[in-house]
Amino acid sequence: MVAYREHGNRNRLFNSRQKHRSPLSSKAFLLKLNTTVFVALALVLICLLSNLYDNYITSIQTFAPISSVDTRRKELREYYPTYCNKTNAIIYLAQKSHKVYLRNSLALLENSLDLLFKNYLIIDDHYKNVTVFIFHTGDFNASDIEIWEDRFPAKTKGTIQLINLLNTPYWKVPSWLNEEDLPKWRNPEFNIGYRNMIRWYAIRMWDYFAEVNLNVGTNFKYIMRMDEESFLHSPIRYDIFQYMSKRGYDYAYRTCSYEMNAIQQIFHNYTSHARLTLGSRWKKNRHFTGAHCGFYNNWFIGNLNFFRSDNVQNMLNFFDREGYMYRDRLNDLVIQTGAVYAFAETKRIHRFLDFSYEHFTLDKDGCPKWGALSTGYMDKSAEELVAHFVKKLEDANCTMDDSKRVVPGLHVSRDSVADLSPTYHHLKPKLRTTTILSVKAGRVDLPNRGELSG
Repeated sequence: MVAYREHGNRNRLFNSRQKHRSPLSSKAFLLKLNTTVFVALALVLICLLSNLYDNYITSIQTFAPISSVDTRRKELREYYPTYCNKTNAIIYLAQKSHKVYLRNSLALLENSLDLLFKNYLIIDDHYKNVTVFIFHTGDFNASDIEIWEDRFPAKTKGTIQLINLLNTPYWKVPSWLNEEDLPKWRNPEFNIGYRNMIRWYAIRMWDYFAEVNLNVGTNFKYIMRMDEESFLHSPIRYDIFQYMSKRGYDYAYRTCSYEMNAIQQIFHNYTSHARLTLGSRWKKNRHFTGAHCGFYNNWFIGNLNFFRSDNVQNMLNFFDREGYMYRDRLNDLVIQTGAVYAFAETKRIHRFLDFSYEHFTLDKDGCPKWGALSTGYMDKSAEELVAHFVKKLEDANCTMDDSKRVVPGLHVSRDSVADLSPTYHHLKPKLRTTTILSVKAGRVDLPNRGELSG
């Protein structure tokens, strides 16, 4: 009760003072209040001006001449590219020597670039609407660009850009994982850099190009991936990006690799999560099993808008937060394939079969253990290409093995297009009896798969 009475006394005293407050003291109070409001408004105005300045800087980057953008680039991010008005990108993630497979990666990269320029970029000046990005983690510098540019016609100068991802947000272990736990993770012989690579191709590359479009003013839409072991063996005489755009394709691939068993339980986990968090807003377009084709994504073309769509991002973020790429070494092939199967319309997926393409992973003796040299139905030199390749394998003492095994050995195969993604190759009727000559190893383009191949 004492506390109550004291509180009451203080209230009566305050009320008494309020009744006898002079007009001057009221004015002083209002002046103090107005000063406080003025300071608050000034702070808000400063924030607004700061935002307007940021927007002004972005507008400069978007519309200023290239020289002005180059000057401002360092004020933004060292890992942003030079401004350009091209909407297509071909990307490599390269190094000079492979830390896991112990190979001469630089020689492979230069061979890949030679074939890319010869069989696509300099044909009908296709280089004019594409930038070739070579992402790396400190292996390359400006002198490498000069060497490469000397290999190709002078008119293509500026087509290649180097981007160093080291010490950027795009090349680091997520904050919710501990790098020191690597020895406890699956396949610890694959180092952190290898797992960062998986995360880059599965998730972060899409974030990167979205950020570049937003902050540099570019308008990249289609992204083509190439590896240092990716070899384009026959000419592509049409604009492949325009081909994608005119037909409304969101995703294209060249080869199947049957390894989707790795994602079955994990995708089930994601499905449960999506139904719980998204409810009726979540819907997948196609069911797939471990027996289905995985898109062998050392070569693909993806639509940035598709991979940045809400459903795809929800799925990729789930995989990222669960740490599957680090803890379980879940590869980018199965993640990317799962996203395309789940959310891309059938009519927006395409398998190219017209050009010849090679990608192999080599064993310690330098012999192919997984991959394919798959010829294109438009390649008039297909037979000669395969014969030359087999001769090269024989000279290297690589053993050919056409026995029927669960994981096939290195062998030559002639496959019907009915087993090469009949749902997605969109071939005209007269081409549907075509066969494709290949050299294969591992569970790549397995025979007699029909619609399981896509």
